[in-house]
Amino acid sequence: MSWIGGSFVINDLSKKELKQFDVTLSKGKYKISNIRVYTCDMNVFDRVVTKVKPLKTTSIFKGEVTTSKDGYLVTSYPYEKGFEIYIDGKKQNVEIVNKAFVGCKIKKGSHTIMIQFHAPFKNVGLGISVFSIMIGGLWIWKKSKNL
Repeated sequence: MSWIGGSFVINDLSKKELKQFDVTLSKGKYKISNIRVYTCDMNVFDRVVTKVKPLKTTSIFKGEVTTSKDGYLVTSYPYEKGFEIYIDGKKQNVEIVNKAFVGCKIKKGSHTIMIQFHAPFKNVGLGISVFSIMIGGLWIWKKSKNL
């Protein structure tokens, strides 16, 4: 078990039944409230791993999930701008969930999930790189003409 960003993380519960667990905290004042525990059969996820095709696909996760009630889709991807989540092909509003991760609202039922990431300012960075190479090439060409 470890303490991460305001949440307790209990490792490897999949192989044993857990009825209680002990928590030891260092000296101080703590307020623990709104504790929730969720379980999920990991076989419901269909992770697709393909050969790297960076110019043809931007999907970092694709799978199916069934939920018994409305709630939140919570990932382990640290939040940053550039993530897109599609549920049944419809783009969702990406939110910061559990204080640090990518997630969104999800309705009850079976859904196909696709998560994509587009690096912010990628095209600006590529443009600056190409421009710098051109300037460098021009500088080298002028230098060689003066010799």
